[in-house]
Amino acid sequence: MSRRRLPALAALALAALALAAGACGGTAVKPPPRSPLADTASPAAGTPAPTAGVAPSPGASPTLGGRPAVADVEGATALAIDALAEWLGIPATQLSRIVAEPVTWANACMEIDVPGRVCAQVLTPGYRVRLRDAFDGAHEVRMAAAGAMQWAGEAAADGVVRAVDATARRVLFDGSGASRELRIVPGTRWELGGASMGGLAALAVGDRVRVRYDPMPGGQQPPVAALVAKLGPAP
Repeated sequence: MSRRRLPALAALALAALALAAGACGGTAVKPPPRSPLADTASPAAGTPAPTAGVAPSPGASPTLGGRPAVADVEGATALAIDALAEWLGIPATQLSRIVAEPVTWANACMEIDVPGRVCAQVLTPGYRVRLRDAFDGAHEVRMAAAGAMQWAGEAAADGVVRAVDATARRVLFDGSGASRELRIVPGTRWELGGASMGGLAALAVGDRVRVRYDPMPGGQQPPVAALVAKLGPAP
């Protein structure tokens, strides 16, 4: 190649580089990648948009504390059946409705009296649902419209624990002039001074208790304990 052609080729190469730079906006510097957290573009089709902080639409049943708010009597009945089946440890198909009705409770504890429990004295709209099991036993579930639920217990008594059988999950106590044996089930609520206590293992012979329980018709089985509140040791 002759020396006269080298400057011409160099000039052509420089011209080509200049055209390429102009087509790319005059710079070859690549912008840094954006953080995905800063991306405000609309989500792709089929991807749900985030809902955090978005108020529920009118008529929706929001979730409060992990439990849906109750919209009507039918919804209250369905929630009560599911909850009581879990508490009793039985299939939901063994439960049927006796009555379900809207009520306004006199306090936030839905009028379930437990020593040491502090209840806000506010009118609390909600529902009363009474259910029947396969042995014809009745059980009452009380709930607030906001979704809180408690097993009420058909009867209540104060007494002193005489025996605890952790294997058979039975408690024998004397109270109101009689001895009663109670069955302990998964949903039995345990309280000490209004706070949750450690269940059957925290109960000892000689403890004073208040129990709320559901009698079983015909004496087919011992009553089932809805709540055991420990009041303290026997005097």
